[in-house]
Amino acid sequence: MKPVNAIAYANIALVKYWGKACVNKNIPQTGSLSLTLNAFYTKTTITLSSKDRFVLNGIEQYSDRLNKVISFLSLVRPKGLFCEVVSENFVPTESGLASSASGFAALACAVDKFFKLKLSRQSLSKLACFGSGSASRSIFPGLVLMNSDGYSRKIINTLDLSVVVVECGIGKKVINSRSAMSITSLTSPYHNAWISNHFIDLKSAKQAIVTNDFDKLGKITERSALRMHANLMAADPGLWYFKPLSLKIMSHARKLRNEGLVGYFTLDAGPHVKVICESKNSNIWKVELEKIPDIIQITVSKLGPGAYCEYGN
Repeated sequence: MKPVNAIAYANIALVKYWGKACVNKNIPQTGSLSLTLNAFYTKTTITLSSKDRFVLNGIEQYSDRLNKVISFLSLVRPKGLFCEVVSENFVPTESGLASSASGFAALACAVDKFFKLKLSRQSLSKLACFGSGSASRSIFPGLVLMNSDGYSRKIINTLDLSVVVVECGIGKKVINSRSAMSITSLTSPYHNAWISNHFIDLKSAKQAIVTNDFDKLGKITERSALRMHANLMAADPGLWYFKPLSLKIMSHARKLRNEGLVGYFTLDAGPHVKVICESKNSNIWKVELEKIPDIIQITVSKLGPGAYCEYGN
């Protein structure tokens, strides 16, 4: 069997999901809506080996990271085969910029080709979901809807959107998303309200896309992020991912919008702020946000492609 190389791109959720309906199968409690980005991606190569190995960014992995890859491979590979998986993240790892989404989407795409599974794109998204819920969305390009059963699909979209990604810190986040979801689901008094309001937001967001209403979509995006983080903060113990710099950028983004520069912020499970805007305004947003001190880096991203194989069987 010849090596297979696959690439998948990170995505940013506009309407979030937070919480698992089935932890073992990694099924989310709600659907979600996301944008696949062309600026951040993972490249993964799979080959046969004498034992299972996982190399990430040039460093061999053991324990939890290796076990997650082995568990994922065991879903599809014939018994008795061992694999070496080599991945390189062109996105900060485990910092809230969806490296697990691009990582497991790339791995799903690679194993599909490597083991000749010939899965449909929707079935491929379901497979990716076993590794990371958000990975289901990175199988598809552009604007993507993930259902609460873990399957995703591309949404027809005529809005010309860009995402201005503002990195507000370095290093791994203090608690991974899966653990934080579990704590929130079990202890936050706001969680049931989050779930019930989420369905309303998702329906409204889909309507905004159909009617080409960027302002409506942006308001829902911002609201979804703030409600998710309020849910986290109400958990026991309370959890938060943002930093003082994150709050400063969110406040400045609202100030700029009030002054006429249209854009809406969102945060995932990490400190980094993303501003969703129309592409014609993306460079203006970048210039304005660069005036804030202590930002690590600002990247403007257009919508990205779905996962694909560069070479292989």
